[in-house]
Amino acid sequence: FDICLSFFSDQLSTDSLRQDVALDPTFLRLQITLAKAHLDSYSFERGITLLETLIMCKLPAGNKRSVTTMLVQAYLKKGWFAKCNELLAILYDLIAAEDDPSSAESTNFWKYVAKNYYKNEMYSAAVCCIDKAIMLTDPDLLASLGRLYSFRTKILRDICARPGLEFPTNLHPNKAIEFGGETVTS
Repeated sequence: FDICLSFFSDQLSTDSLRQDVALDPTFLRLQITLAKAHLDSYSFERGITLLETLIMCKLPAGNKRSVTTMLVQAYLKKGWFAKCNELLAILYDLIAAEDDPSSAESTNFWKYVAKNYYKNEMYSAAVCCIDKAIMLTDPDLLASLGRLYSFRTKILRDICARPGLEFPTNLHPNKAIEFGGETVTS
């Protein structure tokens, strides 16, 4: 598997990608598949480098959104929260630019924002964002709701495990959280 990845990496180097070039759809699909393979094989640096290069190219809106989402997930795994926050702002603009954004995209966006806040130990903001994701989820999608509630439980469990917490407590932030021009409150 590693031999195959290194072969494709050598054949399709990121040096050949430039910002002003619109990519061939087959080449773009191959680059996205290669980035996924790098991320799945835990060679994050190669996958992240490839995705960062792809974002700078002219991409169709759908591909730009999927590449940005993959890069957000990689940044979250690596713990690069400042970079993740910058990309989340870009992703918010990409989703908001659509005529009819699907609720699944909005739900995933708020889930990523909540994960970013959670890993930064900003628990009250994470609770607000995961609540927004839960509200946007279709009530018929029980598996999705279950995963979101499970993540919310994980956040609340970590809040309760912190030393010095006195009950009853207020989990909501003193001020509303603003992300991409949208205000989030629970």
